[in-house]
Amino acid sequence: MGKVCNILAVDDDALNRGVIERIVTRKGHKVTLASDGKDALRKIGKGSFDLILLDIMMPGIDGVDVLQEIRRCYSISTLPVIMVSALSDSDKVVELLELGANDYVTKPIDVKVLQARVKMQLSVAAEKRDVFPFRYSY
Repeated sequence: MGKVCNILAVDDDALNRGVIERIVTRKGHKVTLASDGKDALRKIGKGSFDLILLDIMMPGIDGVDVLQEIRRCYSISTLPVIMVSALSDSDKVVELLELGANDYVTKPIDVKVLQARVKMQLSVAAEKRDVFPFRYSY
């Protein structure tokens, strides 16, 4: 197994959070849970995450707003975001990808698909860190 990564799973439904947590921890990663958009933004501000798994439809600050806020502070390669939603409309998927989502997984969650997409996003991010290991400031 590779590096243990810190993943934030954001979903307003406790059952969904539990499912995501079990799927991701099976691969040896640490999972932090957030129950809504406000909680997610607070945890992102305080922590260091390798990947965000983000539900779209949540009360208050929804996943689209959280994604946009994340992209104000982090690039696509710095902090990958996989949207997780029951919405499967292709126009919505395209919109989210254009807003900066790295990938999209539909609910009900297919265990193998989520694990493969998490692995891919973490691998891509790790490769980019290896190619550009330093942060430049001007």
